[in-house]
Amino acid sequence: MKTIKTKWTGIRPLVMSNPQTIQLSNPYAVTSRRLGSEIKAARKKQDEDKLIRLEKEMAENDWESSAYYDEKANQFFLPDTVVIACIKAGATLAKRGRDIDRAVIVNEQTVPITDITKHKSLAAYWADPAFHLSTACKIPPKTGVLVWKTRSMMPTGWSLEFTVDFEERLIEQKTLIEAMNEAGVMSGIGGWRPKFGRFKVET
Repeated sequence: MKTIKTKWTGIRPLVMSNPQTIQLSNPYAVTSRRLGSEIKAARKKQDEDKLIRLEKEMAENDWESSAYYDEKANQFFLPDTVVIACIKAGATLAKRGRDIDRAVIVNEQTVPITDITKHKSLAAYWADPAFHLSTACKIPPKTGVLVWKTRSMMPTGWSLEFTVDFEERLIEQKTLIEAMNEAGVMSGIGGWRPKFGRFKVET
């Protein structure tokens, strides 16, 4: 096995897409269901003031749940599974996706997101509009109902630094770096790509 160190720097904002709310007992999922019920009742009563308040609460809950965030370290991050999937997407363009599965390992289980404005807490990040993306979208994508969603977003300039082990008998270093570059240019990382999440690569 050989090891290389790489740094990815965002040339487009990175939209986070943590799927944690698919677990029914997840606190954010519980809050979302409660707010959904309250919004339905407020609509029936045409209570506009309550609807405005609930809309803001739902937006904040959606935003927090979408983030990969380590509260103890006060640090946004991406899990290794998201990073390796991104590399595989780049390799797939050259029909080498399976080689990534067999031969490549991202050594860090969580990859910190750096080179962003530092705030003291998740609440402080929520208060900064630079870390928001609010837009209409379909859930599920393309075929679902059009809804308004808010997602956590890292502004352009974000960075990821990590090390990759690879088995050079299966994939050459040059091919691996090309896969990363293709991913950065063509597919991006995170949610709502390739419009978001594009990056440049240094090794």
